Amino acid sequence: MYFKREDFFAPLGYGGPNGSKMRQAIYLINESKKNNPKLEGIIGGTSLRSPQISMSSIIAKYYGLKAKQVIGATKPDTALKHYNIEIANYFDAEFYITKVAYNPALQKKVKELLNTYKNYYYLEYGITVDHKTHSEKEVENFHRIGAEQVKNIPNFIENIIIPAGSCNSCISVLYGLALYKPKSLKNVYLIGVGPNKIKYIE
Repeated sequence: MYFKREDFFAPLGYGGPNGSKMRQAIYLINESKKNNPKLEGIIGGTSLRSPQISMSSIIAKYYGLKAKQVIGATKPDTALKHYNIEIANYFDAEFYITKVAYNPALQKKVKELLNTYKNYYYLEYGITVDHKTHSEKEVENFHRIGAEQVKNIPNFIENIIIPAGSCNSCISVLYGLALYKPKSLKNVYLIGVGPNKIKYIE
């Protein structure tokens, strides 16, 4: 039995932010910068433990952009004890703290900030592109980047088991299997966690 934790994409070396989500975040911010030469920064909201905070702050700094991060139910000193917050702070991220940490509250604050900072890119929760608000081509291009993580699965593998939470990464993996199917692959099992996403998978 083999366990695969993301791909081998680690631009900052192993132990730091890496993997398919890092690759996709770079793609999204790079595309946003290409489409808007006047882009000033990125805004996102997520939990204290999410690598989205560190990834997006690093990428923003690389492109000379500002990073505004919305977090919830914490205090500045307490927040800095979290690994991803510490990294984001090192890369000059600016933090906004909501009273509660529920995602709707975080995203509400993000939307408020976007009304003030018009020239900022909204990095969606979970580093994704909402298939309800983006074109089919934009959604496909996003998952095409994530599909690359499948390339190095050995050809002798017969069964693949994928945890499926939001199914965001899951769809990228399925796209990758369509492009780079291991020769011996017979079965793909999706193990559901969280709310049922069968319609989204379809």
